[in-house]
Amino acid sequence: MSEEILRSLSQAVAGIYAATSKESLAKSLALGIESFGFNSFVLNVDVQDTFEAYTEPLFSAGPEMFRLEYDSHKLHELDTVHNGGTSAEKPFVWSHAVDDTSASKVGEMSYEKTIVKGLVVPLPSLKGGSSFINVATTFSDTGISEHTAHCISIIACTAITKASELGITTASKFPNPLADAGLSARQNQILQWAAKGKSNTDIATITGLSKRAVEWHMREILRKLNVASRSQAAVLFNELGQVDNAG
Repeated sequence: MSEEILRSLSQAVAGIYAATSKESLAKSLALGIESFGFNSFVLNVDVQDTFEAYTEPLFSAGPEMFRLEYDSHKLHELDTVHNGGTSAEKPFVWSHAVDDTSASKVGEMSYEKTIVKGLVVPLPSLKGGSSFINVATTFSDTGISEHTAHCISIIACTAITKASELGITTASKFPNPLADAGLSARQNQILQWAAKGKSNTDIATITGLSKRAVEWHMREILRKLNVASRSQAAVLFNELGQVDNAG
């Protein structure tokens, strides 16, 4: 993951945490998503079906005329993207070139409004429903990768947590990836120093461990947090804070 992507992610999460109202949270969320090249989105939390996903999103942003036409044609019944979002287990990319003839009107509208592609990222659900974010772009050069999906997931989960803290949603506080990762006290300590920019050699000197032991713990940290690099782990630590674990 590049430094530019990490910087965009860090700024997006910081902006969301700084929000003090529904309006400022919605603006920070939109800006965070926009920094990854997407200019419209729908964020759903624990919805039961496609109709609820369309009519009761936690947050959404996009062309108003698209929403009005979408509503007039009751296209939530045909939208394969939203239908897919309510049951998706992994992120998936979509485009306006819809093959399913039953969804041709949705594809036609997307093309007319210059929406060229998008990304659906499933999120953890706390009440048995479906949670996901659907982001879309009018820019054909917007890159969509695994890193993009991971960052959008972090931004969305952060927004849900903040919404809960502000009383905007009744959803319980979203799980903290650090708390759920099962890091030992030693691994939490090592991650703390890594987040401050210390190398494995530095951490070994500070903690009194061998460099080989530090390297092993770092690999375990990345595995438990399900991230690819220490930079990603550092971003999670800096934005979500230290977790006190025994072991």
